[in-house]
Amino acid sequence: MKPEGGALLPIAASYLAARDLLSSKAVLVDVGCSGGHVDTFKPLKDNLTVYAYDPLVAEVERLARQAPPGTHYRAAFVGPGPDAPRKPASDVPSNAIQSRTYAAEMNARTRFDNVKEVFNRGDKVVHADRAVSLDADLEGVEVDYLKVDTDGHDYGVLLGAQGILSRRRISAVMVECRMHGRQSDDANLWRNIDRLLCESGLSLFDFRPRRYSRAALPSPFTNSSGRAGATRSGQINWADAVYLRDLGAPDYEQTWGQSYDADTILKTVAAMDQLGFPDAAIEVLETYRERLAGRLDVDHFINVICKTATGRLYPEHLRQMGLWPPREARTA
Repeated sequence: MKPEGGALLPIAASYLAARDLLSSKAVLVDVGCSGGHVDTFKPLKDNLTVYAYDPLVAEVERLARQAPPGTHYRAAFVGPGPDAPRKPASDVPSNAIQSRTYAAEMNARTRFDNVKEVFNRGDKVVHADRAVSLDADLEGVEVDYLKVDTDGHDYGVLLGAQGILSRRRISAVMVECRMHGRQSDDANLWRNIDRLLCESGLSLFDFRPRRYSRAALPSPFTNSSGRAGATRSGQINWADAVYLRDLGAPDYEQTWGQSYDADTILKTVAAMDQLGFPDAAIEVLETYRERLAGRLDVDHFINVICKTATGRLYPEHLRQMGLWPPREARTA
């Protein structure tokens, strides 16, 4: 996922990479990587390690052949794990709408195989014979950024990453959320995803809905190719959600019983800026300026972020907005 709209390009990640300001590499985990892993954190360059998963064997093999150093592609289904207790399908109502949408009707009429043609580039679909949980497969790995897009199993991926999430170190989660379906607490629904992530100390920062009109009154598709999918109008069916660790919140460390080192703080700043929230990034830098003082020039970094986002240096921008001089800074 990337910032939407006409905002200027983010700068924090490339700034940190160019000056070698991280003492440990950031770790990105991408679940559902057909087409290549998410490039949101590409500006970190050699400061980034990637673990990318997908069950489509041919696609993973293709990606692995051209993967740069530090990028690891793995063919596997990711979920709660093969040894997790399986719950029987609950006899509860479902409000799923997919089968009634214009997209579903068009795919049925054209017999279009979305998995084969889009995600597997026309190759015969061969799925991996391995199922893993992130907690088991990445045991001992400290994850900084997590992206999940599995077309229907996203909550299961997060259930299998509860150990990673419970350490409250991960800075950003980008996840596809289904809005409708089986109405139970174990279903792949946004309400369950939101609860799990917020209980891990993360906060919802962005929510980008995708609408699907009914076949009864079709609305044009939003993608430029005209391929069946989201439409310009209709009911929200799913959304891309962005969760970040809101380290700029008052007493965040005391609230969650954690203490964050300079590396984790800077990786969070990079995530906030990359995902379209330079305001939150600067708030974190202001909050932890004393802790970061030995690592970098905080005021210069704030000016770089502000000028990239607004075209003005930080003091000038605050004056323009009526907030200069600033009140006494809150530090952690």
